[in-house]
Amino acid sequence: MEPRYFAGELILVEKRRPPQNGDNVVVELHPSPDGTCEAFLKVLVARTPTKLRLRQYNPAKEIEIDLAKVGQVLRVLNTVDLLGI
Repeated sequence: MEPRYFAGELILVEKRRPPQNGDNVVVELHPSPDGTCEAFLKVLVARTPTKLRLRQYNPAKEIEIDLAKVGQVLRVLNTVDLLGI
C-alpha cells in the first residue's frame, strides 16, 4: 500500500462499521487447508454479489476477489476516526 502505508507501519481496524467504497480495508481470506490465512491491505472500489473489487497503489491496478474466498473485510481507521473530529 505504499505510498499510503509503509512496511511495518501500525494500522488500526474496526469490525463495527461496514466499509464503504473508497475506504482502506484489510481483506482476510478463509484459512487454507494447512491453516494459513492470507490478508490484503487495499482500497475498496466496489462490492458485487459475488466479488470484491480492490485497488492497490504499487503497482497501480485493480484486482477482483471472489466473495466465497473472503472471511472478513475490516475498515482501516483514519485520523478523523481516531481523533473524533
